[in-house]
Amino acid sequence: MGYNPGSVRIESLVITSPLTGEWNATTNFLSCSILETIFTPGITAHIEVLDDSDMVGTMKVQGLETVTLAFTKVNDDLAFGLGDQTAKYYFHLNSIKEITPAGSNKTKTYQLNCISKESLLGRTFNVQQAYKAPISNIVEDVFTSMPFVRSDIAIEPTKGVRDLKLSSQPVFNAIEMLRKEAVSATFETSNYMFWQSMDSYHFKTLEYTVNQPPVKVLKQDFTVGQSISKSIDDNILAWKVIQSFDAMNRVKAGVVSQRVAVFDPNTLSYRLAPFAPNPLSAMGSWSYEEFRSIMGGPNSNRNVLTYRNPSNTIGIPKSNVPANIAEKQLNLAQMQEQLLRMRLIGDPILQAGSIVFCNIPNATSVVPDNEYPDPQASGKWLISKVEHEIKLAVNSPRYICNVECLKGAYSGVYQ
Repeated sequence: MGYNPGSVRIESLVITSPLTGEWNATTNFLSCSILETIFTPGITAHIEVLDDSDMVGTMKVQGLETVTLAFTKVNDDLAFGLGDQTAKYYFHLNSIKEITPAGSNKTKTYQLNCISKESLLGRTFNVQQAYKAPISNIVEDVFTSMPFVRSDIAIEPTKGVRDLKLSSQPVFNAIEMLRKEAVSATFETSNYMFWQSMDSYHFKTLEYTVNQPPVKVLKQDFTVGQSISKSIDDNILAWKVIQSFDAMNRVKAGVVSQRVAVFDPNTLSYRLAPFAPNPLSAMGSWSYEEFRSIMGGPNSNRNVLTYRNPSNTIGIPKSNVPANIAEKQLNLAQMQEQLLRMRLIGDPILQAGSIVFCNIPNATSVVPDNEYPDPQASGKWLISKVEHEIKLAVNSPRYICNVECLKGAYSGVYQ
């Protein structure tokens, strides 16, 4: 039998109640949608199941349950030498919704709305602790203080020692505050994100993330007369550039007029920090100086006030935040310049925060094999959102990924 791209095998679907036991619903699985995004510290899922034995009623489902889902992407071993890839997710049952009955009173279809357990714990478990350590160390300690955590956390080191007191606040609230205060030990832009992928939680800067090697190289072959199996699962089924640039967003972000004024409590004076941006080059960059010149040049500066202590002589650790405000603003504006959406053959390796490399032919090219790629859509992209969608068994391809990607400003260079 030939290889069918998007084939998937449901390994297990188990709903467990601490009160009434376990329901192995593997054979009752119909479809699912799992969403990961770098903008949210948690994974959500919608799982449809067929209940032909009134298990929902028997278990007295009431939001105390955990849901474990595992599935395997079936690969073409002969063509690629790849083994099958298995993904496994652990959820808490957030709510349940009855869908249209399937023909009899005893057979019903339910949608299980799930959320990762850590996402709930992070909003209910409070932390109260004093720290004198780098923010990266504080984040790790705060995260691991939560009970029943299954996920690891990958953390990019931060610069400097901070003297902080966390006063009885939810873990995720504390990490959100720390995320905004963190300054990277390596990258000046220092825009930290806190999110969850299938593999782990992440506390990393955008620049660190975009400097990672791609997890997958994708391409789009000429489609006239071609079959879906020609390029197997690295073929882009559909794509669309949603946004190419946004000049107004640059202005709103203040990237052309940012000037930081730091108050020195020793001299009771302000010090104006120079604005010397270092545009993000790993994903492309726009002509900052030219754009700034048409927006008023240096005379359009606005001050951003900060009351951080800049001195190391009075025993208060230096925050390093003021010197990085301008870089943070410029980096955020750049990463919002381009937005690409793609529809791909499903693959567990496609996770929020991963990098993919796209080979998309130029619309005017008549040369095959992407010899003249589209200079805007091709190159490195950061996956900001990914939906793992497993459809009903009658669909082909059954397993697909709907991916939303970000890229630095359009530089006109294929990279």
